[in-house]
Amino acid sequence: MRMSDYNLLSADVFSKMESLEWFKGFVVHQYGDSARAARLYPKIQAVRLFDAHHQWQQDVDRVSKYELDSGTPDHYKQCGHLVYWLRRSSPVVEWVDASNNLGDAEGLPDLPEHAQMKELLLKYGNEYLAFDLGYRICRYFEVSREDNPLSEDGRLLTPDYLRTISHFLKTKNVSPHAMYLILKSLFLR
Repeated sequence: MRMSDYNLLSADVFSKMESLEWFKGFVVHQYGDSARAARLYPKIQAVRLFDAHHQWQQDVDRVSKYELDSGTPDHYKQCGHLVYWLRRSSPVVEWVDASNNLGDAEGLPDLPEHAQMKELLLKYGNEYLAFDLGYRICRYFEVSREDNPLSEDGRLLTPDYLRTISHFLKTKNVSPHAMYLILKSLFLR
């Protein structure tokens, strides 16, 4: 598949994620894209993505059947469960630091924003990347709404918020339902 096939900016992202192969490619692409600003590249363990996918689908099916009378969970609920299982499965097992690759980055010092992101990813990589993916999917759906006053850049989060939520996700047991509420609260009008 082409990398453009893994674009999260599409209304059918959840139906595409039902396919394990698409899900794996999508998460690998999105995680790599998010970490690129820090000049880090995640090494991802496929079996952990399989586990996250399986558990996420089971939860979404259960919520649909028992909580929504066979209705489709909204993007907040689906992302709450997605963030929970990606964080819990911790698919990133190692980082490759591109700034140490003399062939690609010789003489390129880290800019302050690169250093801040690198520090965040090295300390809270799985937590940050899971949250970031869920947040970006929710933001896409909110920006796409006809009655939404948000611009494309609406509801951008501060570095302090991202450090705090990443720390919270690493050190606390945050349920999928709590994650749903956190994501939904970010877009309250």
